[in-house]
Amino acid sequence: MKQILQLPLFQHFKYLVIAYILVFVLFTLKIVLFEMPADSYVCFRQSFFHLIEYKNLYLLYPNEYNTDYNYGPFFASLMFFWAYLPDEIGIFLWNGAHLCAYLLALFFLPFEQKAKVFIGWFCLQEYITSMQNVQTNPTIAALILLTAIYQSKEKPVLSSLFLVFGIFFKVYVVTAGVWWIIGKQKMRFLLFGLGWAVLFFLIPLVWVDIQQLLFLYEQWWQKMQHHSQRNSLSIIGLLQILSPSIQQLYIMAFGLIVTLGLLFKQSIYKSGPHQWLFLAHLLLFTILFNPASESPTYLIAVTGVAIWWWFSERTKLDLVLLIFVLLGTSFITTDLVPVNWRTNYVYPYHLKSIPCILVWAKLTYDLYLSSSTRPFVA
Repeated sequence: MKQILQLPLFQHFKYLVIAYILVFVLFTLKIVLFEMPADSYVCFRQSFFHLIEYKNLYLLYPNEYNTDYNYGPFFASLMFFWAYLPDEIGIFLWNGAHLCAYLLALFFLPFEQKAKVFIGWFCLQEYITSMQNVQTNPTIAALILLTAIYQSKEKPVLSSLFLVFGIFFKVYVVTAGVWWIIGKQKMRFLLFGLGWAVLFFLIPLVWVDIQQLLFLYEQWWQKMQHHSQRNSLSIIGLLQILSPSIQQLYIMAFGLIVTLGLLFKQSIYKSGPHQWLFLAHLLLFTILFNPASESPTYLIAVTGVAIWWWFSERTKLDLVLLIFVLLGTSFITTDLVPVNWRTNYVYPYHLKSIPCILVWAKLTYDLYLSSSTRPFVA
């Protein structure tokens, strides 16, 4: 195994980029040739037309697509760049944009090259899962990473840009807001963040008036509250299977208290292993305590797992957990598992979430009670 990992393929970032591009081309071709129309993409594209036609973005339009639109008016504005393209071309550009965002975020991580390459290879299957569903999760993961990266570099203008853009793009990114507390230039971060928020809030006014925009933001808020009642592929969904009466608000509050409690650890305020382990914890929290998590979102959580492994003590237990995530999270929803198993066990019992939950528990223990980490190499 060590000899395999020493091959140039697993040592240099350029080979990782080539692998991701090949996967992107092959699987996007598969979608374009055999799986059209791509329902999620049609939903995204149509959101722009619904915006400019003064329609409610959050109603169902079964004559156009069969999924829910759960993004904000700003996201619908961004779809201007794709709205008038043929779907075959648009899907290539759509998946390509998310590919670039994720690879750039990995490239800018202040880690040694081998760490970036490891993270990329470990997350490849989850990237495929997200891309096959024409989803935005690579960009969501990238925006959380970039918020942390530039805050650690004391560049609050860029850090606040990625945070606020991310919140308006997909509200999941709000969890990265804790980096405002960790960063040193808090006032600059806050002021620029408010500036970016005003800008992104107003951009849809290019196509609609202020009354319609306020209406859409109100509808978005209501949709998020309704959306949060879904059966979530997370700790929330798993516990609600075991105890249907348990309130998801209590579960989310527990996860938030555990996460925010780590802010009392002084080690995470210094750029080094503990700070990046906290980032891993945050990526896991974003999905595991999210009432709307689904299979493609696990690219975000598994990115956290990969960062955790690189800076963990790498005990035998850590290795077992890493392999468990690879098999029990990344590959359990693929064709490697018989379809009747997936239908009868994997999906109904949220089995995909369990390995990441165990890593989250181990990482939480280590951050609170253990001071041992691997040396940090920039």
